[in-house]
Amino acid sequence: MTSSGQSSSLPLRHTTEEEKFAGDGIVSGERGSGEGGDFCLVAGVLPEKRCRESFESGKPMEYEEILEMADKEHPLVYTNKKELKLLLSSGILVDWGRRWFSLNKSEHNCELISASEFSFQDPELIEWITDPKSRFSEVAKIQRATDLNIDVDIETMFLTPGITYAAYLVFKYCNDFFVIEEEEEEIISEPTFVGLRYKLKEVGESLISDLADHTDNRWMIVELCQLVCYKKVTKLELSLDNIHGYNSILLEGIQFMPVEKDENDKSIQMENAHLIDTNREQILPDDYRHIIRLAKDSVPYKITNNDLYLLLSNGILIEKGQSFFYLDKDGVKCSMQSARTILKANECFRWISAIQHSRFEKVAECQLGNDFHINCHINSHMLSPNTTYATYLVYKLPEPSLGTFECPIEVKVSDRFYSEETKVHFIFLTSPKTIVINMINDDEDHDRGCHKNPLSRPKMEGIPKERKDGWMETEMWTFTTDVDTKTVNRELALSFCSYEEQFTGLIVQGMEIRPKLTVTLT
Repeated sequence: MTSSGQSSSLPLRHTTEEEKFAGDGIVSGERGSGEGGDFCLVAGVLPEKRCRESFESGKPMEYEEILEMADKEHPLVYTNKKELKLLLSSGILVDWGRRWFSLNKSEHNCELISASEFSFQDPELIEWITDPKSRFSEVAKIQRATDLNIDVDIETMFLTPGITYAAYLVFKYCNDFFVIEEEEEEIISEPTFVGLRYKLKEVGESLISDLADHTDNRWMIVELCQLVCYKKVTKLELSLDNIHGYNSILLEGIQFMPVEKDENDKSIQMENAHLIDTNREQILPDDYRHIIRLAKDSVPYKITNNDLYLLLSNGILIEKGQSFFYLDKDGVKCSMQSARTILKANECFRWISAIQHSRFEKVAECQLGNDFHINCHINSHMLSPNTTYATYLVYKLPEPSLGTFECPIEVKVSDRFYSEETKVHFIFLTSPKTIVINMINDDEDHDRGCHKNPLSRPKMEGIPKERKDGWMETEMWTFTTDVDTKTVNRELALSFCSYEEQFTGLIVQGMEIRPKLTVTLT
């Protein structure tokens, strides 16, 4: 996830040493004319007339207070409102260097509060150091992340009223044994499991936030909660307990950013829509005769192309009833492999009679285990050329009493012949939830309500969805075929990130392979 205002503020021209160390940060007598009138080139505050203007979007400019609080050691340099907008989009230090203010793409305010405002129960374990990627002059180096003992009692100053914000802890792992050169660091796109344990004042129980996203400036952000804000000033109280795995971390602060809307949050299913009755032969795959020979039930030899297309678009069982083949509405090959096919070597599963709306006679039920392996062998005849495919685990969850299944699952995808090509990412079997605090327009704490909402992760693929047949599915892996399709051989190792979680009671129907959808709902 890329956060707004993550990059450092860049001046529009280099300031002189005299400007940097000027008492009030303003060069007297230096003025310029630009879009909308005269104003200072190097300024800590806009003239009153300019503060009442709007940005190009027509939204009110409410930045007089912010600009008055700008860091005097780094004067703001702009010549017109467009340059000021770019400056604020990059971000500026305010409030004596304790806060970082920025605008996101929608011109909503974002605010980062420094870790210097936190209360550390064991200050001897904290070292304040500089970091070239931080927006603040110092960050907290914590030697024992497995025992944080940090209390947070902070107030925002600049949130946009009427917007739902997410509060993120901003940190990164610190390795004391070697230093990686910044230019050699690889930017990580996949989330990282961190298992942050913490408590919110509004919630009595201990909470866990499992996955952290990586920002463009190489920090990590893990969501703590969401807040429905009605005022610029919002109070947040919580305690940070521990982070999984690593000892040393660098802690920058807590950032408040507007929640991104997931435009693809609705369950989207492939439709076997029938096309018009012309050109059926062109739509049929070139090797359709080979597929027909694999059918479990015999297909009439004198079937017309029109009827054959209808048959394949509805789908047929092949390979002795262990695979289901169909064509999508664009004539692209799709298939589902049974649990018996993909779980051959897994002793932790037992075979039970198919339940409602299963394509196969038998499905698999997990009896015990923290992990299992999927045999992903897809014959070239089951794939269309030049197509990006996604593979989906099709499953049902057990009764709630057998487990919550809330912990993320680590998926390792490896080539059986080139083990060094293993790739790791995370999926969920249940939609992750986040705490939403409703900041009622009142100062009384008892008016603040909270509830749980699905966690918004628009850029993450492995979020489960309910299918039209009543089963659940979650995306496990994607691949792209070439002009000449080749048989796919991969092994997928699935394991819970927490050893306390078990797959007991999970029912697996199989693995579906179909073109990956990139749909924007309007």
